[in-house]
Amino acid sequence: MQGKPDMYRIKSRLPVDAPSAFAWHNRDGAIERLMPPWEDAKVISKKGGIREGDKISLKISWGMFDFRWDLKHQDYQEGKQFCDIQENGPFKHWIHRHIFRAIEGSEFSTLKDAIDYRLPLGMIGRILGRKFMTNKLNNLFDYRHQITKRDLKLSKKYPFENPLNILIAGSGMIGEALIPFLTTQGHKVSVLSRKKRTPETILWNPAQGILNPKEIEGFDVIINLCGESINQRWGRSARNKIKNSRIKSTDLLAQTIAQLKKKPSLLINASGSGYYGNQKEIVHEDSKIGSGFLSEVCSEWEKATLPAEKEQIRVVHLRMGAVLSTKGGALKKLLSIYRKGLGGKLGRGNQIFSWVSIEDLLGIIYHCIHDENIQGALNAVSPNKTTNSDLNIALSEHLKKMGWFHTPGFIIKILYGKMGKELLLEGSNVKPKKLIDANFEFEHPKLEKFFSLVIR
Repeated sequence: MQGKPDMYRIKSRLPVDAPSAFAWHNRDGAIERLMPPWEDAKVISKKGGIREGDKISLKISWGMFDFRWDLKHQDYQEGKQFCDIQENGPFKHWIHRHIFRAIEGSEFSTLKDAIDYRLPLGMIGRILGRKFMTNKLNNLFDYRHQITKRDLKLSKKYPFENPLNILIAGSGMIGEALIPFLTTQGHKVSVLSRKKRTPETILWNPAQGILNPKEIEGFDVIINLCGESINQRWGRSARNKIKNSRIKSTDLLAQTIAQLKKKPSLLINASGSGYYGNQKEIVHEDSKIGSGFLSEVCSEWEKATLPAEKEQIRVVHLRMGAVLSTKGGALKKLLSIYRKGLGGKLGRGNQIFSWVSIEDLLGIIYHCIHDENIQGALNAVSPNKTTNSDLNIALSEHLKKMGWFHTPGFIIKILYGKMGKELLLEGSNVKPKKLIDANFEFEHPKLEKFFSLVIR
């Protein structure tokens, strides 16, 4: 006798009506958008969406164990509910109902996730695994509901009469997060890439100046995120790659856009807060350029958009701080170090650390698309002053690991040269003045709030 399955229930109030919330879940990218960053999971096949009989297969890694999880959708009721049932996977039994209900007398709704499951190995599996599963489900659905509420809030704040046709150049950490964010908002997204990955992929080669104008005709918005990683020792070869990967891609895009009959209304081009170098006073979008390699790169990078600007295309230079995501970049490396108990401040620790959470960056990009008054330089950084010591304390407290290791500045300079000096030991107090003036609402103005969302 198997007995009753274990049950898990969670319910949240959503900032939109039930049909709007349901429609968000019914769009391409929803499963990817809701995948927690700490889970080693990816979609390996998909048939349809969430309608009756549609299927999805995931590859999941839990510690030493890898498994395939095949799910089938059923009990589809437009605007009200859908259900996932396990066909093959780690559970003896799994049914997950997504239930959407209107809140009477309001424009809001509720989302209830109702899961009935049985672990393998009968009573032994239940005794050994129930606490583990409860903790895992609590973390999973806390994250999912926070992301859902934030995205629906943005969809309500930034309404579009018609879906936009958006082209993204750059398939790194930011691009991978941006694609499902935009598709779940209802827009169509294509990608510029050197390799043909999907039907939505358009081939180009910035190094060789290859881009067919006919293939990028008709896009409403183009977002250029291309650029070689700056997190490496800056030898001559690396400096050339860092500079050329940014300037050549931007120049090719801007020159091509300028030739189009139907030009995009907006070009969002990545840049960096390194534009300001190491300045003592508070800097904002109108402040002078700094000195150093990063300042030089950012300046030339931004100038490369001039052909598009001359054609009266709105251009935004996204001067990003360090983009924090557990999927890559600085934070992923830091987590590996701190979890081993080897974290600590760099140099004196009083150097400014300009950063932005990946979630706020998505919101900033969406704000730029919607707000036609935003153009030119835009500081995409947290509004609060943060030092390297603040980062060390926040990570140490969140992970409950002592961040007592101190790496002197001269060691960093020996190990990393000019990169270590500019990127790790220096920084300016960058303020997002334009975003503040535009009443942009940061979801993660402080490190602690972002860490509580993505580090479990």
